[in-house]
Amino acid sequence: MALPERRRGRRREGGTGNGCRLKQEESPLKKKASQITAVRLPAEVVCRIDTLVGKGNRSKFIAAAVEKELNPPKRPPSS
Repeated sequence: MALPERRRGRRREGGTGNGCRLKQEESPLKKKASQITAVRLPAEVVCRIDTLVGKGNRSKFIAAAVEKELNPPKRPPSS
């Protein structure tokens, strides 16, 4: 049995050229590009995040944590 061909989405404005499609947030205050991404996290981790920041702020917290990990503070050169 042959598998169905995978559909390729149309290229949208705002693409990065590496396959990522970015969508502008609709908030008039923050015009950052965003993309919906499904990530599996242990239930205990999700519960701890929700307890710390509230369910409505989960995505913002995770995005900030990832940004912090991707852009660590620069150390001053050792002398």
